[in-house]
Amino acid sequence: MVDEEGIRLTDSAEPLLQEGLPVPLGTLLRAGSCLEVGFLLWTFVAVGQPLPETLQVPTQRKEPTDRLPRSRLGIGLGVLSLLLLLTFLGMLGHGLWREYNQDGQLVEQEVRRLLATAAYKDVVLTSPKEGEPWLLTGYIQDNHARLSLQNFLESHGIPFRLELRSMEELRQGAEFILQRLGYHGIEVSLAPQAGWLQLNGEVSEEIQKQKIDSLLQAEVPGLLGVENKVRIAGNQRKRLDALLEQFGLDSDFTVNVKGELIELRGQVNDEKLSSFNQLQQTFRQEFGNRPKLELVNVGGQPQHDELNFEVQAISLGKVPYVVLDNHQRYPEGAILNNGVRILAIRRDAVIVSKGKREFVIQLNGGKPQ
Repeated sequence: MVDEEGIRLTDSAEPLLQEGLPVPLGTLLRAGSCLEVGFLLWTFVAVGQPLPETLQVPTQRKEPTDRLPRSRLGIGLGVLSLLLLLTFLGMLGHGLWREYNQDGQLVEQEVRRLLATAAYKDVVLTSPKEGEPWLLTGYIQDNHARLSLQNFLESHGIPFRLELRSMEELRQGAEFILQRLGYHGIEVSLAPQAGWLQLNGEVSEEIQKQKIDSLLQAEVPGLLGVENKVRIAGNQRKRLDALLEQFGLDSDFTVNVKGELIELRGQVNDEKLSSFNQLQQTFRQEFGNRPKLELVNVGGQPQHDELNFEVQAISLGKVPYVVLDNHQRYPEGAILNNGVRILAIRRDAVIVSKGKREFVIQLNGGKPQ
């Protein structure tokens, strides 16, 4: 269309190129430029401008306009494919996450079943958060239990962090500190409660129990408390003498101390036996079973027909034994058919028991008197 401004493209059956470039509809054409429609090359000039003898086809051309929609279509298809791929990966990831979550719950159940056993009853599992390792805290008996738990967790591919204390390490640490301070008579053992130790034994000087307890808790990492049952040497004997006098038995028994065993020897009747039982109960409440208090009834020689225990000879070799009138040998601890039990065999006596009574059969030079 020709207007006051010039010639303008209004319609074309085929794309119009001007100097090799596509011309949109409504664009004002330039005079003297090379115009191309299909195989037709043409041009026009302004008034007074000569026509060129030949038209030079541009050496470089851009893609025709009809290919633009194809490019946009390709981009659209690419975007659609990408969206489909992302959707598929999302669904796949969701399925894998659900499967992983279910597997994680099963593994956690297995771990909690293991922690319910006696070896790990004092171990606590903190419920793991996403992306964080499992945290296990508490107390175990020894490093063997720690290693077994560690191998179990590693075999299941579980990320974990162990903050466990070995009770055996606590005991060894406390024992080392006490020995360094010179308390060689104190024995360290495990208390019933997790994280606690028990002290037993005897020391010759007065000690400040509270000071030892606080010292061990400060020096032994992970130690929660101490059951201090340490005794002062001589206190048990002083207390026993007081109890014998209290129960009216001080003139009836002789006291024989043998390490962790204290024997009371004397003639016992029913009344004295009742008093001794009360004394023993009081003594046990104050000192426990260390030392152990025992009664030896030496109330005269038993009648032979009462025990039916005829000693022919004794042997004090590696395994002490007695020879009875049936020519059989009986070591310490043996029980005869009549219920007599051999408690001890000594050079001067054989101690036996029958029922709740103990008897001492005196010997003379290894032979019965």
